[in-house]
Amino acid sequence: MLKRIKRAMDCILATGTFLSMAGLVIVVVIQIVGRKFLAAAPAWTEEAARFFFLFSVAFGAALAAGNREFIAVDILYRRLPNKVSAVLQAVVWCLIGIFMLLVSGASVSFFQLGLVQRSPSLGISMAVVHGAMLLLSGTTALYAFLEVIRNSKQIRKQGLTP
Repeated sequence: MLKRIKRAMDCILATGTFLSMAGLVIVVVIQIVGRKFLAAAPAWTEEAARFFFLFSVAFGAALAAGNREFIAVDILYRRLPNKVSAVLQAVVWCLIGIFMLLVSGASVSFFQLGLVQRSPSLGISMAVVHGAMLLLSGTTALYAFLEVIRNSKQIRKQGLTP
Protein backbone atom coordinates (compact mmCIF):
# COMPACT_ATOMS: atom_id res chain seq x y z
CA MET A 1 0.00 0.00 0.00
CA LEU A 2 2.80 2.43 0.91
CA LYS A 3 4.57 1.68 -2.36
CA ARG A 4 1.40 2.51 -4.30
CA ILE A 5 1.00 5.81 -2.44
CA LYS A 6 4.62 6.70 -3.13
CA ARG A 7 4.35 5.73 -6.81
CA ALA A 8 1.20 7.83 -7.22
CA MET A 9 2.83 10.81 -5.49
CA ASP A 10 5.96 10.37 -7.62
CA CYS A 11 3.87 10.38 -10.79
CA ILE A 12 1.87 13.46 -9.79
CA LEU A 13 4.95 15.39 -8.67
CA ALA A 14 7.00 14.38 -11.73
CA THR A 15 4.16 15.50 -13.99
CA GLY A 16 3.85 18.76 -12.06
CA THR A 17 7.60 19.32 -12.28
CA PHE A 18 7.59 18.70 -16.02
CA LEU A 19 4.59 20.95 -16.67
CA SER A 20 5.85 23.80 -14.51
CA MET A 21 9.32 23.65 -16.08
CA ALA A 22 7.78 23.51 -19.56
CA GLY A 23 5.62 26.50 -18.67
CA LEU A 24 8.68 28.36 -17.41
CA VAL A 25 10.61 27.66 -20.61
CA ILE A 26 7.69 28.73 -22.79
CA VAL A 27 7.19 31.97 -20.86
CA VAL A 28 10.90 32.79 -20.99
CA VAL A 29 10.92 32.18 -24.75
CA ILE A 30 7.97 34.56 -25.07
CA GLN A 31 9.95 37.12 -23.04
CA ILE A 32 13.00 36.74 -25.28
CA VAL A 33 10.98 36.97 -28.49
CA GLY A 34 9.08 39.94 -27.10
CA ARG A 35 12.26 41.80 -26.19
CA LYS A 36 13.97 40.98 -29.46
CA PHE A 37 11.17 41.53 -31.97
CA LEU A 38 8.61 43.70 -30.17
CA ALA A 39 8.89 47.00 -28.40
CA ALA A 40 8.71 45.18 -25.06
CA ALA A 41 7.90 41.76 -23.69
CA PRO A 42 4.34 41.30 -22.41
CA ALA A 43 4.16 42.37 -18.76
CA TRP A 44 2.48 39.17 -17.63
CA THR A 45 5.49 37.04 -18.59
CA GLU A 46 7.59 38.28 -15.65
CA GLU A 47 4.92 37.27 -13.18
CA ALA A 48 4.16 33.97 -14.90
CA ALA A 49 7.86 33.06 -14.93
CA ARG A 50 8.08 33.59 -11.16
CA PHE A 51 4.96 31.50 -10.57
CA PHE A 52 6.16 28.65 -12.79
CA PHE A 53 9.54 28.75 -11.05
CA LEU A 54 7.89 28.52 -7.62
CA PHE A 55 5.87 25.50 -8.65
CA SER A 56 8.80 23.80 -10.34
CA VAL A 57 10.69 24.08 -7.04
CA ALA A 58 7.67 22.93 -5.01
CA PHE A 59 7.09 19.86 -7.18
CA GLY A 60 10.76 19.08 -7.79
CA ALA A 61 12.08 19.49 -4.26
CA ALA A 62 9.39 17.25 -2.81
CA LEU A 63 10.08 14.67 -5.50
CA ALA A 64 13.82 14.82 -4.75
CA ALA A 65 13.14 14.28 -1.06
CA GLY A 66 10.91 11.31 -1.83
CA ASN A 67 13.61 9.70 -3.94
CA ARG A 68 16.39 10.55 -1.46
CA GLU A 69 18.16 12.64 -4.09
CA PHE A 70 19.22 15.48 -1.84
CA ILE A 71 22.83 15.95 -0.95
CA ALA A 72 23.63 14.08 2.24
CA VAL A 73 26.71 13.93 4.38
CA ASP A 74 26.92 10.17 4.44
CA ILE A 75 30.48 9.98 5.68
CA LEU A 76 29.05 9.98 9.20
CA TYR A 77 26.59 7.18 8.41
CA ARG A 78 29.36 5.06 6.89
CA ARG A 79 31.59 5.35 9.93
CA LEU A 80 28.89 4.39 12.42
CA PRO A 81 27.83 0.83 13.19
CA ASN A 82 24.84 -0.34 11.10
CA LYS A 83 22.46 -0.20 14.04
CA VAL A 84 23.37 3.36 15.00
CA SER A 85 23.42 4.51 11.38
CA ALA A 86 19.96 3.10 10.63
CA VAL A 87 18.47 4.62 13.77
CA LEU A 88 20.12 7.98 13.07
CA GLN A 89 18.72 8.05 9.53
CA ALA A 90 15.23 7.29 10.86
CA VAL A 91 15.57 10.08 13.41
CA VAL A 92 16.73 12.56 10.76
CA TRP A 93 13.79 11.71 8.49
CA CYS A 94 11.43 12.02 11.46
CA LEU A 95 12.80 15.48 12.27
CA ILE A 96 12.44 16.51 8.63
CA GLY A 97 8.83 15.31 8.69
CA ILE A 98 8.04 17.19 11.90
CA PHE A 99 9.65 20.38 10.57
CA MET A 100 7.70 20.12 7.31
CA LEU A 101 4.47 19.62 9.27
CA LEU A 102 5.21 22.83 11.16
CA VAL A 103 5.88 24.62 7.87
CA SER A 104 2.63 23.18 6.50
CA GLY A 105 0.75 24.72 9.41
CA ALA A 106 2.23 28.12 8.66
CA SER A 107 1.57 27.57 4.96
CA VAL A 108 -2.15 27.25 5.61
CA SER A 109 -2.20 30.79 7.03
CA PHE A 110 -0.16 32.00 4.09
CA PHE A 111 -2.60 30.28 1.71
CA GLN A 112 -5.54 31.95 3.44
CA LEU A 113 -3.93 35.38 2.98
CA GLY A 114 -3.85 34.71 -0.74
CA LEU A 115 -7.58 34.07 -0.89
CA VAL A 116 -8.27 37.81 -0.81
CA GLN A 117 -5.41 38.86 -3.10
CA ARG A 118 -4.98 38.80 -6.86
CA SER A 119 -1.76 38.88 -8.84
CA PRO A 120 -1.27 42.25 -10.57
CA SER A 121 -0.62 41.10 -14.15
CA LEU A 122 -2.36 37.75 -14.46
CA GLY A 123 -5.23 38.47 -12.09
CA ILE A 124 -5.17 34.97 -10.57
CA SER A 125 -5.82 34.32 -6.91
CA MET A 126 -2.63 34.48 -4.91
CA ALA A 127 -3.91 31.46 -2.98
CA VAL A 128 -2.86 29.42 -6.01
CA VAL A 129 0.65 30.80 -5.80
CA HIS A 130 0.83 30.56 -2.01
CA GLY A 131 -0.35 26.98 -2.37
CA ALA A 132 3.10 26.11 -3.70
CA MET A 133 4.49 26.33 -0.17
CA LEU A 134 1.74 24.11 1.18
CA LEU A 135 2.37 21.64 -1.64
CA LEU A 136 6.11 21.55 -0.95
CA SER A 137 5.88 21.21 2.82
CA GLY A 138 2.96 18.78 2.84
CA THR A 139 4.36 16.37 0.28
CA THR A 140 7.85 16.52 1.76
CA ALA A 141 6.41 15.73 5.20
CA LEU A 142 4.53 12.77 3.77
CA TYR A 143 7.64 11.50 2.00
CA ALA A 144 9.67 11.91 5.19
CA PHE A 145 7.23 9.83 7.21
CA LEU A 146 7.11 7.18 4.47
CA GLU A 147 10.90 7.09 4.72
CA VAL A 148 10.70 6.67 8.51
CA ILE A 149 8.36 3.72 7.99
CA ARG A 150 10.69 2.26 5.34
CA ASN A 151 13.73 2.67 7.60
CA SER A 152 11.87 1.14 10.55
CA LYS A 153 10.91 -1.90 8.46
CA GLN A 154 14.49 -2.21 7.26
CA ILE A 155 15.82 -2.00 10.82
CA ARG A 156 13.41 -4.76 11.95
CA LYS A 157 14.12 -6.90 8.89
CA GLN A 158 17.87 -6.76 9.47
CA GLY A 159 17.45 -7.53 13.12
CA LEU A 160 18.84 -4.19 14.15
CA THR A 161 16.25 -3.42 16.81
CA PRO A 162 17.68 -2.73 20.23
